[in-house]
Amino acid sequence: MHVSTICSIGCFTSLFGGIMAVFQSHMKRIIAYSTTSQLGYMMFSCGLTNYFGATFHLFVHAFFKSFLFLTAGFIIHSMINESHILKLAGSVIPLSSNFILIGSLSLIGWSNVSGSYSKEYILC
Repeated sequence: MHVSTICSIGCFTSLFGGIMAVFQSHMKRIIAYSTTSQLGYMMFSCGLTNYFGATFHLFVHAFFKSFLFLTAGFIIHSMINESHILKLAGSVIPLSSNFILIGSLSLIGWSNVSGSYSKEYILC
């Protein structure tokens, strides 16, 4: 395949996964669709023949995504198997909300968290 084709597929996958995550209402589905978005970043990196960046992001992604899934599982378990976001509004579990915030910042590549470093390697 041509390099621009692979990069285009990666961009489309990233946008598609992000848009689909916005329209979900269950916690674990949101996290799963954001994984599709991250796979788009990795495909884009491979299209630029930056295999180190894609592999590095794969490993970093595994850590912060498992962190998010474990925290989501804890929230669902503590709320007696409720995973619908709108039904969880107003209920506060202080420690887990901080964990979700840290994992989400890492997911979007916020400065000085693991996701930001892997996204820098992708674009190198």
